[in-house]
This record gives sequence, C-alpha cells and structure tokens, in this order.
Amino acid sequence: MSAELKFEDVKLGDKIGNRYVLKSVINPDNGEAATFMCDYDGWICAAKIYYDDKMPQKEVLDKQRKISSSHIIKKMDQTIYNNHLCQIMPNFEKNIMSKPVNDKIILEMIIPGILDALKAIHDLGIIHGHVKPTNIFYNPMGDDVLLGDFGVDISHIGDCGKEIAMNYLPPEVANGIYDSKADFYSLGVSLVQLITGKNPFDGMNKRNMLKTASTIQFSLPPMVSPALKTIIEGLTVKDYETRWGAEELEKALAGEEVEVVDNFVYIPPENFFIFKDEKYTDLKSLVYAFSDNWTEALEAIKTPEFLEFVEIGDEGIFETVKEILNEEPDNALYRLLYFVCPELPFCWKGLKSESFEAFADGMKRADDKEIYKTALADGALLAYEQFRGADDATIAKITEVTNDAVNGEDASILAFKLDYLLSGQTVYLMDGIPFADINTFTSYIQMNVGELKEICHEFINDPRFYAWVQVIGLGDRLAKWREQN
Repeated sequence: MSAELKFEDVKLGDKIGNRYVLKSVINPDNGEAATFMCDYDGWICAAKIYYDDKMPQKEVLDKQRKISSSHIIKKMDQTIYNNHLCQIMPNFEKNIMSKPVNDKIILEMIIPGILDALKAIHDLGIIHGHVKPTNIFYNPMGDDVLLGDFGVDISHIGDCGKEIAMNYLPPEVANGIYDSKADFYSLGVSLVQLITGKNPFDGMNKRNMLKTASTIQFSLPPMVSPALKTIIEGLTVKDYETRWGAEELEKALAGEEVEVVDNFVYIPPENFFIFKDEKYTDLKSLVYAFSDNWTEALEAIKTPEFLEFVEIGDEGIFETVKEILNEEPDNALYRLLYFVCPELPFCWKGLKSESFEAFADGMKRADDKEIYKTALADGALLAYEQFRGADDATIAKITEVTNDAVNGEDASILAFKLDYLLSGQTVYLMDGIPFADINTFTSYIQMNVGELKEICHEFINDPRFYAWVQVIGLGDRLAKWREQN
C-alpha cells in the first residue's frame, strides 16, 4: 500500500459492502479522499473512500444525485466501510493525456463535454475543484469525454478545494475567492497541458504557483488554431470577474466573436513569516528571534512555509539555506544563525554569551552548568570561536576544555578550568593562602599533619582544586590518584 496513504484502517483485500474487493491504490490523496481499484465479480470499478474530516455534507450528496449531464462519471453505489463514506464508480483507465489530440478533438469533443458537465454541477451550486487532465476520461462506450472526481460545493471548500490541484488554480484563491470561474480557469490550464504536454506550474511551491498564475502569459505552439488560442486566453483571464464562463465559452464554440478582457493588476503579496505570534518580513530579524527561542525555532525551520519565505525573500541564498536545513536540527539552526547573521553572539540550545570570556564567567556563576558543558561537548563553542577567527592560543584553550567535556569531566571542574585558562592565574587559594605550585601545597599539608583530616576535606571536594591541578600540568597524576581513591 502507498506510503502516502493517510488511512490506517483501509486494507487491500478487504471487501466493501461484501461485494467490492479492494485491489490497489489509484490515488492515495486528492485532498478529501483516496481512490482504490476494486473487483466486483471480475468487473473492475473504483472506490472513493472519504476522510473523516472531509466528509461531504448531506446537501452535497443530495445535489450529486440530481446531476443530469451524461459527461459526469456517476456513482453506482454508496456504502460505509470501516466508518468511512465510500462511493463506488465506474473505473476509466484512459484519461485525455493517454493519446494525442488535435484542435478538432479539443474543440468538438473535449471542451463541449466538459462544458456540459460543468454547467450541470454549477447549476446545482457545486464547484468541481479538481478539473485537470487526469480527471477527464475518454468514454469507451461513445465518442465523448467524462469528468470525474468532484464533490465540493461552494459552502464546502475549506482547505479541501484550495489544496487540491494547486497547479490548476487561479490567482484569486490567494485572497480566499473560489467560485465557478475557478473551474473554467482550471479547464484553460488543462487545455494548455493537453496541447504542450506539460503543466506550466509544475515544480513550483504554492506561493510561486500563485505568483506565476498572476503574471504568466501562457505560451502555445504556433500551429494551434486562432479559435482555440482565444478560448484558452478567455478561460485563463486573471481577473475572475471578466474571465469567461459557460456563456462566453458556448458563444465561442458556436463561432461567435467574444472579447477577451483582463483588468487584473498584479500586486505582489507581502512576504512574511509568523513566529511566536509575531510577523517577520525579513529573514535577518526572524533569525535574531530564532536565536532567543531555540526550541521554537527548531520547529519553525522544519515547516515548508519557512523555506518558501526564504525563497521569495532572497532566491540567491535559497539553495544554501535548503542545504543547511538537511543537517541534524540543532546543527542546522546553528549554521543558519551564523549564515544569516554572522555578527550574532554565541548561541547554542538556548544559551547565549557575548564572548568567550562571558561564556566562562557565566559557567562559573551558573547554578546549573550542564548547558555550558553541553555547548563544549557538542563542539559549538569551539566552532563559534573558529568562525570568529580567534587566535591560536584561544583555540587551544577551548579545544582542551572541549576534549575534557567530551570525556565526561564534571561541569564545575570545567568551569574553574576555563577561569584559570582565561585569567592566566595558576594559584589555588586555601585557608586564605595562595599556592602557585604543587610542591608548596604538599609542603603545607605535611606541616599541618595534625589538621590533615580537616585540610583534606576542604580541597578534596573542591572542583577548583581539580581544575588547578590540571592547569599546572598534573592532570595525569590527578587522574591516577582519583582512580585509586
């Protein structure tokens, strides 16, 4: 079964209504339903099974039963399968893209047949919403065509009508306008595809489709007849108020001259992205907001809307951003921050520091130092300082502490080690006495052997002591000592 299929309770081999055996998937998702090929005692038919949240309203189903056009594929049966509404229809395998056509076939068979079908459903207040070549079939019983896969009326559009076949829809859908004129526009685009072999909007995302629909001049081969060119121009007028409908199309097919008027003026839509209920119109401001809200930003960059926002705002960086977002999420966000805003302070998983020194000071003062240790162990601080062009000495210090973090060193010891490395001081303070080397320190302990227990208790649990021993070069000896004790 198709990986795209939304149903979990639809299984091939099941019987619908104890009659129709589900054999294969025809269309896993058309926005409101999935379509399956069925076998009914050796006769092949199609089953359209609706999603729970896209069930046609009762009045829509009542209207469907009243359709009189012979150019509409009508349902043969209706039943319930696993709590889903299921409609059984004849199965037609050959749509209009299955064999070559010429102007005569288009003008005398395809357009008149689809016009008759659209008039019949529009008269009942139904919008087809799916007019495209794959839903227009040759009738094997006669020399005409049939329109299938409809079921949306003007009060039942919602996301269903607007998400189905986006590359056939007119520009006004961007403003929430969706009426019968949209079906005629879809017919016009279908004719372009039928003639050229390609949908002019293929490969575009939703926003680019709508932008192109608002600006495109459809290109047709020079051999297309003037009459057919005019019909396509009339059907694909961008101004829906002056776009041709059934009346103009009937006149044109009858040979009458019909004016093509398009008063549409394209106004580019505002490109914006909503993040934490705020509207951002430029990528830089958005990325700054990301740096302060790491967890929410991780979710935001996964959305297709974010990539669309980037592409429309700056096509020059789109491919780079797209490549960045293919990485592991935290790394992707980290790279995105500094690709767009290289001047940002250090940011990693919600932690921000204005400088290496601020990072070390913050780690030393923080009650919970684990986020700092994570930033070290993940290599984020090291990568940031390398990106910023830190000197070799600084890189060496961070590398050393990064390796300690990777090896599981205690976060408090790491904090004091950073403090020592940055300050350049190698003094350990105990009982108010500064010790600059281990010999002086051990001599002091030996001189105070009577208080050894109290002295040991003071430094044995002091992470600063462990950091100091590492900094003065006795880390290996300390490690062995810790293993023994």
